[in-house]
Amino acid sequence: MVLISDKNKNTYKDILKIAIPAILEFLLYMIVWLMDTIFLSRYGGSTALSATGICIEIINAFIFIFITNGLSISLVSLISRYFGAKKQEQAEIYASLGVALGLVISLICTIFIFIFNEPILNLAGLKGEVLSMGKNYISITCFAMFFNMMLSLLCSTMRGYGNTKIPMILAAIVVFLHTFLAYFMIFGIGPFPELGVSGAAIATLIGYFVSFLIAMFYVLKYSKVKIKFKYLNKDNFRKLYSIIRLCIPASLQETSFSAVRLLMLSFILHLGTTPFAANSIVTNIESLSFMPGFGFAVATTALVGMKIGEGNIKEAKAYVKSSIHLSMLFTALIAILFLTCPKFLIGLFMENGDTVLFNMASQCLFVAAFEQIFVSFADIFAGAIKATGDTRTPFLVTSFACWLIRFPLSLIFIFFLKWNVVYAWIFASMQWIVCAILYSIILKKKFKHLSLKNTASL
Repeated sequence: MVLISDKNKNTYKDILKIAIPAILEFLLYMIVWLMDTIFLSRYGGSTALSATGICIEIINAFIFIFITNGLSISLVSLISRYFGAKKQEQAEIYASLGVALGLVISLICTIFIFIFNEPILNLAGLKGEVLSMGKNYISITCFAMFFNMMLSLLCSTMRGYGNTKIPMILAAIVVFLHTFLAYFMIFGIGPFPELGVSGAAIATLIGYFVSFLIAMFYVLKYSKVKIKFKYLNKDNFRKLYSIIRLCIPASLQETSFSAVRLLMLSFILHLGTTPFAANSIVTNIESLSFMPGFGFAVATTALVGMKIGEGNIKEAKAYVKSSIHLSMLFTALIAILFLTCPKFLIGLFMENGDTVLFNMASQCLFVAAFEQIFVSFADIFAGAIKATGDTRTPFLVTSFACWLIRFPLSLIFIFFLKWNVVYAWIFASMQWIVCAILYSIILKKKFKHLSLKNTASL
């Protein structure tokens, strides 16, 4: 039996202090899409689910590629290391430059989707009524995407010094406003007209807009790392290179993952609306399993980054180890929930009586129960690697697993041979297993190199 020392207890406490609000924040954002899925499944059935499901994946791809797993990761890495090294002004310079750069990127992405939404949806395979419904939804949701991106950037400046409580509160505001307005706008209850998918999109836009305004006020006035317009000058603009150097590989990593994910969706849509609806249902349910990995990855990146800034590699390694232990506990509980309550979970997203859809979704959920622990491990190890200032390695590992394992298997067996949709989930699991193993090996070598480097400098 391994006894937990007081020092280990402190690392668990530090991680949970950051991770739990981050997990709750992620859960709250998932509720936005879950509520849309539940409401729209009852409003427009499989057609509405297919239309909005593809649109949400496209919107999320842009958000994750350019901001969440691109620029935001770069900011957390830089801010955490400078904050840990007690270089407050440098942390604020990078925060200010990063948010300014993110403003430009967010505007470009929003304009691009608004203008080219129909070709994008055609490319994704949408036709007829599904295409028409998707166009209405995405033409409004792209503006919600802008405020979502900016909110994510502002929250990343807080996460860089370990503040995940305020981002959690901001997420709660988004959920409250969205859920209340979506219910009334989709179905046309009370004074609201019946807007269907457009109502869901408008509710999302309002929720993110209000939270963005509150976040901006907080970061300007109360945050430990503030956004200051005085830092946006010619002398500091050359420091954008440090942000971009980290941002580009991180964005390419998410591009690689999202491209394969969208291709998988088009392959599954090729199987028919029922397999696609089953996949959408389980994707929404599985989002619950991403919470521990996301929360502990956020905590790991922030804490490991601060410890590297301090030059304390031993404690950085301890935080990674403790994150893995805690993640195993959380993901095991979620796996048990998936395995024991499939009827209840799937029933939240479909009407009773569709046995074929339920059976397909149940099989996919069974695979998801075992997949999510490897997703969590991969997220934590990758977060620690990025905290060292290396975003190139996660990009290479992700590209290898996505394009040389998941994609060819799915192309052959799902698109050409039209195997059951459950195999798409099996191939995805194989991708995450490979990523987790490779990340763990690479991280071990990085910590060894950093330890030798610090020893040599003494």
